[in-house]
Amino acid sequence: MITNFEGAETISSLKMLTLSNNQIEHFGGYATFTGLESIDLRGNPVADVQDFRLIAIGLNAHAKGLKLINGTKVTREERENAGPYGGKFALCVKEGFLPDYTSDVDIKDQAATYLM
Repeated sequence: MITNFEGAETISSLKMLTLSNNQIEHFGGYATFTGLESIDLRGNPVADVQDFRLIAIGLNAHAKGLKLINGTKVTREERENAGPYGGKFALCVKEGFLPDYTSDVDIKDQAATYLM
C-alpha cells in the first residue's frame, strides 16, 4: 500500500497520476507536475477530505491542462473557486497541513499560522 507521494517528484513529465485504492491521507510530499492532466486518488482517505477537488486544483494551479480528478472532468467553476487553495495554502498542504473546517478561522489564516 502506498501512503504518501514520496518518489513521484522524480517524474517531472508526468501526465497521469493514478494512485487509487491506497492509504494516502494527505498531500504531504506532493510534487509539482507541470504537465499533469489527470489525477486519480479514489479509494484513498485524502479523497474524502472536504474540498478535496479544490485542493487538488490549487496544488496543480501551474498545470493548466489538469482535466480530470478521480475520473471526473474539472469544471470552469471549480477552477474559479480553487483560487484560495493555491499559493501559500498549497505550500502548507504539500507539508501535510489540512484545514480545520469546524474552526471559525479562515483557511488562509490557518495556513499562515501553520507556516509560522
